[in-house]
Amino acid sequence: MNFTSDNFNKKYPLLYNYRRCPYAMRARMCLVASGVSFTQIDIDLKNKPPEMLVYSPKATVPILVIRDDIVIDQSLDIMKWALSQQDPYGWLEISISQTDELIEMNDIWFKKSLDIYKYSNRHSLEATQQATENVVKFYHILELLLAKNTFLISNNPSFVDVAIFPFIRQSVAVDKEWFMSHNLVMLQKWLDYFMSLDLFKKIMQKTH
Repeated sequence: MNFTSDNFNKKYPLLYNYRRCPYAMRARMCLVASGVSFTQIDIDLKNKPPEMLVYSPKATVPILVIRDDIVIDQSLDIMKWALSQQDPYGWLEISISQTDELIEMNDIWFKKSLDIYKYSNRHSLEATQQATENVVKFYHILELLLAKNTFLISNNPSFVDVAIFPFIRQSVAVDKEWFMSHNLVMLQKWLDYFMSLDLFKKIMQKTH
């Protein structure tokens, strides 16, 4: 294993993490893929470690502490940092500028709709219906892209696929039968690919 939740060894970067958070998932995927050794601390969202708040007052995961004076608290920046150390799968071979628009759509528009769709009991019927429509619209955007290439922007997996995959996984988990009813063949195949990766299974293991 190239990460541990045991005692923080300051020789290695420290990742504050929440296992099921899609932002943290994509950061972990890149950290583990890169082969960078790091210490992992899985936090309790209701009882965040005081030192975590010192490193990043925004107090959201993931947070990567490379040194006491170098802290990265945005998941995309953690991904880029990790792959800049080593990129064995070539995830950064496609220019990041080519992926910005799609990732921004995922992180802002789709994520906002996903949160309403996922927690529909907290929102009005009108808001839930609109959010559900937006979720389906994004699925179809991805389906069209995947009809052109095996992955979102090429025939090889890239940074943009890894950045978006955890959010699609989370959305499908809300109601898989409903997702399957839309017959999104290419998106389902794409999702299955990432779900079956040993890398993904590894980053989802519970730490002790």
